[in-house]
Amino acid sequence: MHEVYENPLTTRYASRAMQEIFSQDTRTKTWRKLWVALAESEMELGLPVTQAQVDELRAHIDDIDYEAEARKEREIRHDVMAHVYAYGLVCPNAKGIIHLGATSCYVTDNADVLIYRDALRLVRSKVVEVLRRLRSFALEYKSMPTLGLTHLQPAQLVTVGKRACLWMQDLLMDLEDIDHTLDTTRLLGNKGTTGTQASFLDLMDGDGAKVVDLEKRIAHKMGMDKVFAVSGQTYPRKLDFRIMSALSAVAQSAYKFAQDLRLLQSYREIEEPFEKNQVGSSAMAYKRNPMRSERMCSLSRHVMALNQDAAMTASTQWFERTLDDSANRRIAVSEAFLGVDAILNIMMNVCDGLVVYEKVIRARVMNELPFMASENIMMDAVKRGGDRQQLHEKLRVHSQAAARVVKEEGGKNDLIDRIASDPAFMVTREEIEAILDPANFTGRSEEQVEEFLRDVIRPVLEAFDASVTWNSKDRLVVVTTGSSLVRVYFLDVGQGDATLIDCGETEVLIDGGTNSTGKDVVAAIAPYIDGKLDYVIATHPDADHVGGLDAVLAAFEVGEVIDSGRTADTETYKDYWAAVKAEGVFLRACDEAGRRLALRQPFVKPPPCPSSRPATTGPAATIAASWPSSPAATCRSSSPAT
Repeated sequence: MHEVYENPLTTRYASRAMQEIFSQDTRTKTWRKLWVALAESEMELGLPVTQAQVDELRAHIDDIDYEAEARKEREIRHDVMAHVYAYGLVCPNAKGIIHLGATSCYVTDNADVLIYRDALRLVRSKVVEVLRRLRSFALEYKSMPTLGLTHLQPAQLVTVGKRACLWMQDLLMDLEDIDHTLDTTRLLGNKGTTGTQASFLDLMDGDGAKVVDLEKRIAHKMGMDKVFAVSGQTYPRKLDFRIMSALSAVAQSAYKFAQDLRLLQSYREIEEPFEKNQVGSSAMAYKRNPMRSERMCSLSRHVMALNQDAAMTASTQWFERTLDDSANRRIAVSEAFLGVDAILNIMMNVCDGLVVYEKVIRARVMNELPFMASENIMMDAVKRGGDRQQLHEKLRVHSQAAARVVKEEGGKNDLIDRIASDPAFMVTREEIEAILDPANFTGRSEEQVEEFLRDVIRPVLEAFDASVTWNSKDRLVVVTTGSSLVRVYFLDVGQGDATLIDCGETEVLIDGGTNSTGKDVVAAIAPYIDGKLDYVIATHPDADHVGGLDAVLAAFEVGEVIDSGRTADTETYKDYWAAVKAEGVFLRACDEAGRRLALRQPFVKPPPCPSSRPATTGPAATIAASWPSSPAATCRSSSPAT
């Protein structure tokens, strides 16, 4: 579509995963899940809703006729009622009880909260991944002295790793804001037109306890444990401001990181990754412009500016409800999430390939170090019997003279020569040079890096670490993860038993397909793999399937291949494992259950996804292949569960 405007956030920048969360599919299906939860809860509390009607609604969550909905909306000018109409077309027996007792905000606001929750979880996982990559960088360069800069002027030395810890500290504060926002996020519930629940009280024949119970049941079915105790027709728009403030905070941290890096690249000290065939400038072929860092800054400004939309919207809501929030929120909130997602994608890429020019850094340090060492030289001369005030004045004169040589004549810093030739300091050049070891001027930088990474960062990252084992006895793939959202994609390729498990920053492929379908598996999972495919579980290690695994290994960087142990004792596969290991892929056979996030491997193509169940979250969740007992899953062809 080149003849109409397209949003660059979706065409150029944001990830597939974030775009799916804000897709029309996800929103519509979430509305329908809310209608199922409402109908089922009303049935449980004795209202005239039948199990057959609930089952019909649940069976048709994914059966969406967008053209019918659009036609109806053009006719009646009401999007929610148009969706009620379209849902009723495919659920003729249940159409009379859809939306019973509810207002539009029952589906719109509750769905928004669920979508924002899942989007925040994705942002959270990417912030953690940036921290993980910066940790490696900080650890590697924890002791490398570099110029500290205050007012953008040379100051006391720090280390490259210590500066990276400053970037991490900002992100850590952002992570705390995100966690607080997630912990305090609530559903609107079923509050009615002005927040009094009057229509539901009428439905329950005046039984207020049943109205409260109805709200709790709906929240539980949607995977939430909290609702706003009081509200108008909508949830408080202060929640949007709180969410977007957390996103703005991430953008602020990313901007500072990217701006620092742009300056460091101008000094030729540290550069962002530069691809082999990348063009830096259309005019100046030699240039290596910090294009990714500049893009981060550009997107960050947009996200920070969007936060003003949320502030103004929250402040201008009239009494129990006004509709002037709607159009603004459709644009501002989604763009803030898509923008932060794009920023973090770039930041992960940059942090994974920072180039450090150690000799340039040392040369800049040594050019300024004589000025920084002057106080140490003065104190040493005082110990030898010198007068501190006289020496201070001499240092002032010598320093200004040396600075004039550097600034006005373009010469080298000759302060050391001036001091060594002044008998008042009672020191030789050799003695001064012994002092001029940059490591002597970085204070506790190295220790601070080690302490920060050990005591502060490591516990955060450990909470998000994911590991995968294969329980051969129960035929379970056991994924242990601190990620808050797990998605399961059943791939409709080959025999239909290949499965992709997405645990935030960790992706697990179960079964690479047969010799003839490996390429189809690769094509199916490619949109969901950001960088490395962390684990491949080889469930059919035999001659008919090695081609499928070959195709996966050729298409992706694979962290680890796990042998299911099914036929690994055959000579054919022993040879194959040897070849895999020779290519540098780590292989292990597993039969330990480990901790408890267990995802049962499907060996046959599952029936269509039931879409009414809430997303499984947390480290104790279990996703099974048998749909009737499965609390959550997401088909390859559908958007992520919310």
